[in-house]
Amino acid sequence: MAARDHKGAAALLALALVAACGARTSIDEAIGDDGGRDASGDGEAGHEAGADATLDAQPDANEASVDAREEMGVEESGGRDAADAEASADAGVDVGADIGVDTGADAGPDTGVDTGVDADADASADADASPCATAEYVDAVHGSDSFDGSAGSPYRTITKGVTVAAASTCIATVHVAAGTYDAALGEVFPIPVPPGVALVGDEPNKGAAAGAEVLVQGLGPWYLQGWGATLVPGSASTVAGLMIQPSSSPADAGSLLPLLVALGASATNVTVRNNTVTDGHIGIYVHGATNAGVIGNVVHGCFVGAAQVLGGSSKVESNVLTQNSYGYEEDVPGSDVGGGPLGSVGQNVLSCNGTANAWAQTNEPMANNYWDHVPPTVTRDAGTLDIGGFGVPITTGAMLATPDCP
Repeated sequence: MAARDHKGAAALLALALVAACGARTSIDEAIGDDGGRDASGDGEAGHEAGADATLDAQPDANEASVDAREEMGVEESGGRDAADAEASADAGVDVGADIGVDTGADAGPDTGVDTGVDADADASADADASPCATAEYVDAVHGSDSFDGSAGSPYRTITKGVTVAAASTCIATVHVAAGTYDAALGEVFPIPVPPGVALVGDEPNKGAAAGAEVLVQGLGPWYLQGWGATLVPGSASTVAGLMIQPSSSPADAGSLLPLLVALGASATNVTVRNNTVTDGHIGIYVHGATNAGVIGNVVHGCFVGAAQVLGGSSKVESNVLTQNSYGYEEDVPGSDVGGGPLGSVGQNVLSCNGTANAWAQTNEPMANNYWDHVPPTVTRDAGTLDIGGFGVPITTGAMLATPDCP
């Protein structure tokens, strides 16, 4: 009788091992030879399916083993219940039934369901992924450069804002709140405006609302030795709604020649729009840039309000260039100050500048503008006249300015 019992126990344990191996074979098939990636390419789903199958199959195999041990009369202590020894034949049937039914049901259906659900969850997660932000915010008063640059948590400095924008493929606009942006705040000059990015303050007030100025004030070395700049726009960028000045203290700027908004030869399609630019050597300096737009700005207190030099091309329209030594300077062909090939509508106020309202070295068009005299006074000598220099620009459509000269 003892020999029969030992043989029955061995048979039952063998069946449990076969069932466990069968479950493992089913799991291997579910995972596949490619290491767990399912047919859709979702590696995560494949691995998760394998994990689920393993978890499902193992308890059933363990359950089968426990059933076998209990039905054989083997207790947790390793003892044997003599009263159950006669049920060993029934135990063999129970083990087979348990393993066959539980393993097949759990490993098969669970694997299919889990894989499908996981794949759907992955697809849903991809669909719900939020697009990256297209704008960031800067606030000298309430911001911090340790914030994330959102509307509710703005950066403190423009320098931080443009640095983040330059590294992003999404950010198209850096919004600048009222405040003073200078070296004391942490700005590093000149501030480069990244290609394709708009740096925007308060356009309706051209950055100069009383008590709420959006003041960018500083200077740093640019291009040639002895030259300095406040802002240096990149291609297809925009500078709008700012009040722009060199450093408040001449000692801060050293001996740099202040060119406040400097458009270099590598920049194309830059727009400088609706700003107030004051107290520089040249307010808006087009130094070889191509297809620049200088539109709607107020420039005063500079040696030259705006200038086109070196080469390139610029459309100059609807600016107020007053109370400078020279309102506008054109040294080379390429500028359209009204009625020219770039489509400028003119409408510039060229008035009350101390030496000349315009200094022209070419005969480029300057039509449909406001002058101190109609027709504009033209001379080859510098003086308090409308147009000086060696060119005779086209000034059709000239209108009389309403000057408020000091």
